[in-house]
Amino acid sequence: EPNEHWRSSEGRTIANRHSPDDYWLSGSYALLDSASGRTIIPYGVYESIKPFRNGFAEVWLPAPEPEGEQTLGFINRAGALVFTLPLGSHVFDNYFSEGLIAVNTDRVPSEPGYWSGKYYITWYDTTGRVVMENRKIEKALPFQHGRAFVGQIRDWILIDRSGKRLGKNRFVWIKDTDFSQNFVLVAANVKPEKLQSGKLRALVRYGLRRYNEYLSVAPTEKWGAIDSLGEFIILPQFDKILDIGFQSEGMLVAIADSVLRKQHRDLYTGLSYQWGLVDRQGK
Repeated sequence: EPNEHWRSSEGRTIANRHSPDDYWLSGSYALLDSASGRTIIPYGVYESIKPFRNGFAEVWLPAPEPEGEQTLGFINRAGALVFTLPLGSHVFDNYFSEGLIAVNTDRVPSEPGYWSGKYYITWYDTTGRVVMENRKIEKALPFQHGRAFVGQIRDWILIDRSGKRLGKNRFVWIKDTDFSQNFVLVAANVKPEKLQSGKLRALVRYGLRRYNEYLSVAPTEKWGAIDSLGEFIILPQFDKILDIGFQSEGMLVAIADSVLRKQHRDLYTGLSYQWGLVDRQGK
């Protein structure tokens, strides 16, 4: 007897049925209404159904021939197939956000089922219309508040919804992509002669120890903060920025910086944790 697994999101439950001897059964996904249990899409229609996010779910249609290539598409919460993508299209860790999704398009379409690994980014809207493409980049993160980071691993830039690059800075790491407070934390490569211990003033207290944030992996990679135009409001100068809050006179920043050499140290990283107050220009 096949085993079944369920996963729910946005009021829809995805049922995955597989054999104990063969995990990947053809057509082994179904879609149900989470509240009533009503079947919206029965088994046998799609090879795969991903969880819903912002009203859409990624699906893989069966190949028309035994040796053919599967087709990638998107369904809505009613179970209707909204559109399909050209062969050679893939979606890696992406989803519809602000009405757009970034799709990896194969640069070298070849025989069915073959993925060259060389691709560029095409953005589609919720009707399947191509909004824009960029053949110079390989990866794109979802849009948040009209901004998106694009590029490749360890080499990111910031763009707006028209595809225009914002600022001239490049980033190695991005902690978050949400510009809801008009800034995000990023890490950038900094020349050793430009490194400094920072311009923090009015140090008020130690605190806020977290272990799940990014740490710089090279001495010249330092953390700072950028605004929604891609410009630094806190220059990249710290080993780690744990959190940022706001006070009327400026931003309250919790940092960890090995240069500061304070007594209070994290036992896991050996870095000194410190609070400091900076103005909105990062001074």
